[in-house]
Amino acid sequence: MHKFGDVAWVAGSMAAVGLAVLLAIKSPTVAVAVFGVIVWVVVAKLRPAWMFHLTLVTAFLAVPAFVPKTIPTPVGGLFIFEPFLLGCVVVGLFKKGDRLVPRSLLVFIAASALAFFIGIYNQTPSVPRIADIRPLIDVVLGVVAGANILNFTSLKTLIRTTKWILWISLGMTLAGSFGVLDLVGRSEVASLVGDTTGADRLITPATYFALAVACGVIAAMVTAKASARTILSLATPAFAIIFLSFSRNNILALCVAFAWALIAAGPASRKVAGVGKLLFIALIGGVAITALMTLFDIPWLQEQLDGFGSRVLGGLSADAIQADGSAQFRVGENDQILPVIGTSPFWGLGFGAAYKDPYGPIDYFTSTTAPYYAHNYYYWLMLKGGVVALAAFALLVLRPVFAVLGANRPRLAVTSAVLLAFLVVSTVAPMPNGFPTGLLFGLLVGLAHRFTSDAPMTQPVMSVKKVNKSLPAWAAKPHGFPSQRDPALDRPKASHS
Repeated sequence: MHKFGDVAWVAGSMAAVGLAVLLAIKSPTVAVAVFGVIVWVVVAKLRPAWMFHLTLVTAFLAVPAFVPKTIPTPVGGLFIFEPFLLGCVVVGLFKKGDRLVPRSLLVFIAASALAFFIGIYNQTPSVPRIADIRPLIDVVLGVVAGANILNFTSLKTLIRTTKWILWISLGMTLAGSFGVLDLVGRSEVASLVGDTTGADRLITPATYFALAVACGVIAAMVTAKASARTILSLATPAFAIIFLSFSRNNILALCVAFAWALIAAGPASRKVAGVGKLLFIALIGGVAITALMTLFDIPWLQEQLDGFGSRVLGGLSADAIQADGSAQFRVGENDQILPVIGTSPFWGLGFGAAYKDPYGPIDYFTSTTAPYYAHNYYYWLMLKGGVVALAAFALLVLRPVFAVLGANRPRLAVTSAVLLAFLVVSTVAPMPNGFPTGLLFGLLVGLAHRFTSDAPMTQPVMSVKKVNKSLPAWAAKPHGFPSQRDPALDRPKASHS
């Protein structure tokens, strides 16, 4: 019956392809849409695991600028990863058995719906209202996908896909840094003072994915046993990609992930071993870079190191933050949004609400987006949905973070460390309010909820071989229970003396 069902699906798909060909004669656009739906249905039915891997690839792979990232539709653009993300949710919800939809997610959906209707009641502009809710849809879908992803594929296979994404993205990022390719994302000089020359700062769809992997690698080294080969194959491209983004947020995230991993690591011996491994790898990396700079004259590498030193390390000082226009813009946002939040602290003002007047040219960020957007995600959420929305969000994201305390769950410890790092970064760069960072954030929350069901690990019991070595020869033999033993074993042996 299973084989017959597969054949029926293939036959139906071929018939649908034939229909698409006929449509192509009159309307190529309709034909492409029909063909895309056919492929989506076939993959969802016959290869549901592919939906999850295709979502990761299309969302987080760094690609050249000429590669389209959205699909035009009559109701607006769809990111290419979103149909696959929807497929993940569909196959996850319709799978029989161990499907998971966190109840706290339903509470957050209800709070978001309330903020949406409050926005309608307050007659907020429709375009900003839709723009506010748009990334939250990816967060919600990402939570469902993350909570059910391991029902269709294994962690080992996901790690393999992650390696491919990171290594290909590193190649693309290096090509962009050398000026060979223009990439999807942002590209600017790595400077805080408006320099026009220097290292290129590249922020691509792979950047925050690489940051999540880097945080996960640090947490895994502290809390769990991981092979050196796996660690190096993930850490090398991940740290290289985030290095070339020249972002201070990365330093903050890595420090938070490390600190939480130490808290959740369990036995002190594991913490000491984890810190030792991290110091050893950092030492090896420092020696390798020093050797390259000493033995070879590489102007490009020196330029990157200078950019990292001036923008990232130098940008952490109080004086640099005072002189940094981007940091001061965020401080100004906080000063302006707090009084507006105070006008409706419990329910909020609804999605689409503004907290300041637009200014600047009509097509600039300060005119189109800034009045409705805040870099502190928690202030933004309180503006739109008040304490109700913030409490629902906290219930969704903090339960799996604190569930790791007092329980030896390595997978949850790693995921919660990455999630907490992203939560802290969201005070200055709102992870849930971006594309594809909203999806990435949702996947982390979903995985964390899935790992809360992991049974706590106990101290390993000595093997039979080790136990036998500590016992006399006669006691080491497995005689079984009295009712199972051969009676001859209990008879005294005859003496031959």
